[in-house]
Amino acid sequence: MSAIGMQLNLFETTTKVPANMNLLHGGYWLLEVIKLVAGGTLLSWCWRQ
Repeated sequence: MSAIGMQLNLFETTTKVPANMNLLHGGYWLLEVIKLVAGGTLLSWCWRQ
């Protein structure tokens, strides 16, 4: 369960998210936005024809 970020030890204090993980999340969402824009562009081109 640690792969999804769940804290399984109830008695251990929570740790903060590493800066590298925040950077990776930002990159992931940037790629998702690019993918959605590219998909929308392709759909609009197909819709016109």
